[in-house]
Amino acid sequence: MTKFGFLNLSRPFVKVISGLANHDLSKVIPVVVAAAEAGAHAVDVAADAEIIRWVKDNSPLAVFASGLTPAVLIEAALLGADVVELGNFDALYAAGGTISAETVLNQAREIVAGLPSGVKISVTIPGKLTVKEQLDLATQLQAIGVHFLQLEVLPGFVEQAMGIAKAVVGIVEIPVILAGGITLDNIATFVETGVKGLGIGNAISSLTSEKAMTETLRAMLVKVAEVAKPSAAVGI
Repeated sequence: MTKFGFLNLSRPFVKVISGLANHDLSKVIPVVVAAAEAGAHAVDVAADAEIIRWVKDNSPLAVFASGLTPAVLIEAALLGADVVELGNFDALYAAGGTISAETVLNQAREIVAGLPSGVKISVTIPGKLTVKEQLDLATQLQAIGVHFLQLEVLPGFVEQAMGIAKAVVGIVEIPVILAGGITLDNIATFVETGVKGLGIGNAISSLTSEKAMTETLRAMLVKVAEVAKPSAAVGI
């Protein structure tokens, strides 16, 4: 399977998120190793030179590198990231910040223009935007050449996020990833939205051993396979 062969699967691919704010390689390594051993398809790490190089050298998984500025993400692309991801806004929200649809769109344009050949871009649509703003931004991002869209599931807004995910899947042709609050107990609900990818973070990275991470992730992948309905391959 090529780096993006997971897009041809008849079920959602799984991306394991180590955390945008996690720049400690010793804490990233167990997450990446568990992701590979369990059979995940990609990892999402901070746009950090040391981390990107280690993952590229030691893992067969597709590497998403996340950051909040075009300069950081273009540098991550030059370091070898397979996908650069504008987003994972948790740290921004935690500091009391927000981000507008206009800012996201303008930053995405800058990244698309600066990416080296072969590198993909994923953009997170802020979950704090209105439903209309999220849907409009999804189509605008697709129009400028973004390859993946990621939707946020904010605490307390799971049902709304499910509805938005179904709506976005229905209006764009590029792969849609849903991330936030996914656990073994609720993963089936997320699969049923029809998204192409699932971003799993705290359910794995918060565990205290690589063995526990691997076993939990394997169980989640089994659940995805059991619940998923066949879906068409998506090209990027």
